[in-house]
Order: sequence, then C-alpha cells, then structure tokens
Amino acid sequence: MARISKKTLTDLQFDTVLDTVAGHCVTDMGREKAFQVVPIEDQILLMEELTRTAEYQSSLESNTPIPNHGFDQADAELKMLAIDGSFLEAAALRRLATIELTTGMLIAHLKKFNDYYPALD
Repeated sequence: MARISKKTLTDLQFDTVLDTVAGHCVTDMGREKAFQVVPIEDQILLMEELTRTAEYQSSLESNTPIPNHGFDQADAELKMLAIDGSFLEAAALRRLATIELTTGMLIAHLKKFNDYYPALD
C-alpha cells in the first residue's frame, strides 16, 4: 500500500479528526493516545482493524451492545502495587476494583457473543 503524504493528510484534515477524537476521550492518557494515531499502511492490518470497527459499529445497532467499556486512569495505583509495603487509599482500591469488574464483564460478554464479534476477542 502506498504511503500517505503529509499534503494528503493536510487535505483530509487529519489533525482536525484527531482533535475531534481526542475531544471524546475521558482521560489524559486517552487524549495522548488519540494524537498518536497514524494511518495504517499495511493492507492486512488495515482490513483487520476495519473488521473490528464494523463489529463495534454493529454492536451499537444491535440488541447485544458491548457493555460500558470506559476505564479510569490507574497508572499510579498500578505502579504502587509493584512496590513492596506500599499503601493504597480506599478510593484507589475502588478504582482498581471497578476496572477489574468492567474487564470481567467485557470478557464474559465477548465470549458469550463471540459469533457476533469474532474479531473483538
């Protein structure tokens, strides 16, 4: 697949698209990651990602939507877990517990509906 020139990205207002995506992000880390998005040049990888996107889009329009999958940022808490004898406040533990519950719910949902969303496994 041909490389996309900077002129083409400018003409397509790619930076504006990234700004829009970043505006929908809830966390600082999400916003940072949004600005790191680049066009996919490998055709096979591109088709895989488009399949995932189509599956996600169909989930929004179906009777089996993917459950809430938002996560609070917990980098500091995860770093503290690696330190022997460290202490986490109750709010930090609740944040980690919520992440674990959300992850478990998503895994269970994607396993249950694997026929509908095989690329999202």
